Amino acid sequence: SVVTQGGATYVCLVAHTAGTFATDLAGGKWIQVAAKGDTGPQGATGATGATGATGAQGPGAGNNRLINANFVVNQRGVSGTVSLAAGAYGHDRWKAGASGCTYTFSQSGADVVLTITSGTLLQLVEGKNVEGGVYAASWWGTATARVYQGAASGSYAATGFNSASLTANTDTTIEFSTGTVTRAQLEPGTAANPYERRAYGYELLLCMRYYQKIGNGTTDLLVRFLNTGSSSKDLGCSFTLPVPMRAAPTATGTGDINDGASFTTWAAIVATPFTVFYFKQTIPSGQFLDLSQVVCDAEL
Repeated sequence: SVVTQGGATYVCLVAHTAGTFATDLAGGKWIQVAAKGDTGPQGATGATGATGATGAQGPGAGNNRLINANFVVNQRGVSGTVSLAAGAYGHDRWKAGASGCTYTFSQSGADVVLTITSGTLLQLVEGKNVEGGVYAASWWGTATARVYQGAASGSYAATGFNSASLTANTDTTIEFSTGTVTRAQLEPGTAANPYERRAYGYELLLCMRYYQKIGNGTTDLLVRFLNTGSSSKDLGCSFTLPVPMRAAPTATGTGDINDGASFTTWAAIVATPFTVFYFKQTIPSGQFLDLSQVVCDAEL
């Protein structure tokens, strides 16, 4: 018999060998008649194939110009049937239109679904977030909407429409009429892309540029000032806002003296986009002034 093993050729010298090739070779039952040849030269590299087509570009992060578009942030704590006067806010960044608004809401998975039963609900998008051009408006639900700049105008349409060309750096409104709505999206371009979901913590920070409600007004302690003098003093509390606001806010605050009755009337409140200073007169010697709630409004 003739066999090839490891590139070499062998001839069997004894008929009907029963062992393995390795043991039979060691026992002299096979003889090598040809060694393995040298490796030949490597062939030339083949031609590179054609480059595939470039895939379509997806929407960029931060494409949705609406804030709290699935209504999960509710700093004002509205509940039940929400009835808003014209221009009043309910869920963060959403306020009633010119005829007011009545709506209910319920949790649906990670989203909150609003059911608008009368009037309209709108969000005013800050001009700093608006570049010029056409925008696509989309949402889940049966409500209809319109998009405009300046005075209210235009017809309401179902989800998936394009706005007129918008002017850059100009406040822009999306206004919803009756029906259900959640996962609203307003994005540059003509294509309505899948809803851009942001982390709740990030969504809350975006809302706090316009409205902040910090502390419960009773047991929370944000700032404490102590009168260590021998007579009554005027004291002030300075509170640094966790998120800089769009503009100097309209600020209110809840405090108490020596854990006594709460008060909201201050001698003066001085607010900037970064801090709020609360000034209270006549704090008795040895007593302290607590600040238990800060409410700042810089909505558009």
